[in-house]
Amino acid sequence: MRNKTVTVVNDSTATSPDGAIAALKRFSGTGQLLYIAGGTDKNLRFGEWAKEVRRSLPPEHLFLLEGSATEKMADALRRERFGIAVKTFPNLDAILAVVRKAIRQHSGPEQKIILFSPAAASFEKFKNEFDRGAQFSRLARKYFVR
Repeated sequence: MRNKTVTVVNDSTATSPDGAIAALKRFSGTGQLLYIAGGTDKNLRFGEWAKEVRRSLPPEHLFLLEGSATEKMADALRRERFGIAVKTFPNLDAILAVVRKAIRQHSGPEQKIILFSPAAASFEKFKNEFDRGAQFSRLARKYFVR
């Protein structure tokens, strides 16, 4: 999904840190990257994910959806000295409202890329990753497509 200044990437099926790492590597350096992650824990480790997040974006461009994996993600980011306190949000609507505001405050010629690559499962808030992806797409159209 794309408009003149924003590209939205829905990688909701990235339910592991490795999938999200691949997405971060693909999109970092291609514009101003704003990254949304978080969800349900599947007993995975987030150390390498946290290292890639630190390499790929500034702390103010990370937005985490509350969930059991998100707590582990925040711990891994703290171990990596990622910077400011990690921002967590109760739902995707709240995240996208803040992301839209951040984009408006930092407008400039650089393309903005919103990457939704959760690195975690979806079961605490969604039926499955496809439901999560559909809800994200609906909300992204609401906030970024006119």
